[in-house]
Amino acid sequence: SNVLVAKVNGVQLIMPNNNSKPTNFTLDERITITKIGKARSSKIGKLYNITRTLLYVNRLQKKEMVIITEPLQCAVLSFFAQRRFVRYLQADDHSIFDNGELLKFPLLVNLYKRLCRNSYKRGKFFLFNSLFTQSLFNTISGKRETGNIVSPAVNHEVFTPAAVVIETPGLRICLIGRTQVAKGFRDIIALWDILSLNDKNCIEEVSVITPDDLSGFELPDAFKLYLPVSDTEIAAVMQKADIFIFSSQNEGFGLPPLEAMACGCAVITGDCGGINDFVVKGSNALVYPPGDIYALASCLQRLVHDKEARIRMATNGQATAVEYTWENAARKFQEVISHFDPVAPIENKYIQ
Repeated sequence: SNVLVAKVNGVQLIMPNNNSKPTNFTLDERITITKIGKARSSKIGKLYNITRTLLYVNRLQKKEMVIITEPLQCAVLSFFAQRRFVRYLQADDHSIFDNGELLKFPLLVNLYKRLCRNSYKRGKFFLFNSLFTQSLFNTISGKRETGNIVSPAVNHEVFTPAAVVIETPGLRICLIGRTQVAKGFRDIIALWDILSLNDKNCIEEVSVITPDDLSGFELPDAFKLYLPVSDTEIAAVMQKADIFIFSSQNEGFGLPPLEAMACGCAVITGDCGGINDFVVKGSNALVYPPGDIYALASCLQRLVHDKEARIRMATNGQATAVEYTWENAARKFQEVISHFDPVAPIENKYIQ
């Protein structure tokens, strides 16, 4: 949005007024933020605001392209006339509730999946953040979407190699720690248990970036928690690291490894789907089967004990990350949208 607003006449971000917490995003002052409804805290109040938001964007689509990203809202909006709704899929929306962590009742999960398939069937315009997300969509919907991929990008003003490299006695490992099982943090803890003493002696710190409360985990002494509130603080942790591990089991794209590459880390990642849009196995990252802690250990041991391989991986990773800019993403976005509706004015876009 920050890039697009300089290229078009206006960008509007629309959301139900359900979150009182301030965001840490830096937005261009030319971007219009529209919060629908009065501030609500009760479930009924929030549902009311969401309903009003859906009705609002339905009116907008009569004259403008409306980009929708939230899976539940997309499922409900499938019952409206599909004039200029563009659904931007950033994950396997059809399966997001399958593990029972976000939605615990099987009946509701099955209902959502039916609504999701209906939205795939009735939708006219689709954007995808990766080939992986597009492939999953095609398998479930039976459609044959090609192209229409707008990948996320890296803020290269923030995620950049450290200006000054400080030598430390041991290596620093960096990773994202989340409580959700699918994010694989339990694998990281299990990994530490199977590393040899020689491996551990080479590692000075395991830096865990997290927005979550990880007090329920027994963390080894080498693990240090970082609770950043901005991309700048996340980048600061990555810049001090030699190796970044991405343990997620399923990702629509997987931006953190790309950001770590931009910061100069050698990357190890699970083969979690969307990362294959930018990962070249064995060249800019080492890849292991998600959940296989012994394969992960083998990758880590290789980079810990082979400095040349670590430097080569980091160098190739930086070269990859340079290609992913928000300018390129905005250009691709405009190109795809214009193909969806050539007669619609490109000058004004409504993005939810």
